[in-house]
Amino acid sequence: MVASRNKKVSFIITLAGPSVSGEKILIQQNKEIFINQKIDSAEVAGYLDVFFKPSLAVFQSETDSTTAVSAIIKNGQEFRQKYPKANFDLRVSSAEKTAPIFYKQINNPWFRYFILTDPLPYWQKITCNTLALFGSLDLQVNPQINANELVKLQKSNIETQILPNHNHLFQTAKNGSINEYFLIKEDISDLTLQKILNFIKSQQ
Repeated sequence: MVASRNKKVSFIITLAGPSVSGEKILIQQNKEIFINQKIDSAEVAGYLDVFFKPSLAVFQSETDSTTAVSAIIKNGQEFRQKYPKANFDLRVSSAEKTAPIFYKQINNPWFRYFILTDPLPYWQKITCNTLALFGSLDLQVNPQINANELVKLQKSNIETQILPNHNHLFQTAKNGSINEYFLIKEDISDLTLQKILNFIKSQQ
């Protein structure tokens, strides 16, 4: 965002930098995290369509907290009625007791901004050399979707790379799950650091 406005920026390196809106990031993130947990894909799709997407939309249309929480509760009830035998985690995430927590997590200025902001127009205005790195096992910022959006811009100054077997934190991983983050002793992989170092050297 800074580089799109300030031509004095020499170069950029992004790590799992989104190229789609925060809303799309969250929807895809929830989908991949639940599927990674071996939850039935049809149940996950139902959860997203009946509960999660409509509940995110509440924040774009409703400012009254009581009305918003009531709408989220209603979405959860509808999901659990349609999928009474859904996975436990999906039922808990859509439960009536969870609605106020769901609302509180997202009902703040930063999160509202994140959900509504489309980063692609900023990427389009960047003229400095840029290295955009993604991890192939990233469940929080989908590497294919976000890297492809940058590739489609056809900007020769933006180089995208997807590092194999890397998670969202750019650790060498096995499955990319969030629970795995804490089991990996590596802080950030040598490959990631080498890619960053080589790019910086190339800009000198």
